[in-house]
Amino acid sequence: MLKLNTFKTTILAGTFAFGFAAQASANGCQDACTAVEATGQVACVIAIFDEPECSIAVAAAYAACTAACLATNDVSAVEVEGGAPARTKLVSQSILNSDLCNGKLTAAQPEKAAAFCSMFK
Repeated sequence: MLKLNTFKTTILAGTFAFGFAAQASANGCQDACTAVEATGQVACVIAIFDEPECSIAVAAAYAACTAACLATNDVSAVEVEGGAPARTKLVSQSILNSDLCNGKLTAAQPEKAAAFCSMFK
């Protein structure tokens, strides 16, 4: 029987989603902000943070990412200047600055919260 460490497996899945969306080239900002939302929801699903605060923090992180996209690109919010590295940085900064990682939201599982947030440093 195959036993999986649920936390590590879920974090790896979230990291894959983060990396895939952040590297996509067609709709840079949209993909990056979707990655922020998906990655944040991983923390909610595996109960690192309590609900409904976790989902509220994820929605705020998504909104902050979208605002950063609009500020970054005057012509449209489709592409972030600098390509994939810039999108990856945008995702990381959005997660780190969100209530999920800035210390404003109390973690139900502090060790897992620290591990989750350290992935984006």
